[in-house]
Amino acid sequence: MMQDLNHLMSFAGIERLKLNQMKDEADVENNDLKNELASLGSKYEIMEQEKNRLAQDKGELEITKANLEECLRNMDREKGDLNESYTLLGMEKEDLLDSLENSTREREKLGQ
Repeated sequence: MMQDLNHLMSFAGIERLKLNQMKDEADVENNDLKNELASLGSKYEIMEQEKNRLAQDKGELEITKANLEECLRNMDREKGDLNESYTLLGMEKEDLLDSLENSTREREKLGQ
């Protein structure tokens, strides 16, 4: 009987050691999972910051695009103004040439 009790206590001690070892392994795994979760949390924070930065960049690019489009519209207007000025200068040149031709004819008539 005493031998059975000793055998039972020895068995219980071995089982207790196994349970303690399993608990230690579970604690290690739990710590690994906590570390992984913390790492994922950090990565999530970094990704959120990157997402916010990209959203800000997108907003800035949209503003830049709008400014460039306005600049192009202004350049088109200026091009139209320059074309109109060029046309007017051509007309003035023709008028001056006609006037010069008329003056030359008048002088020739007076010179005869």
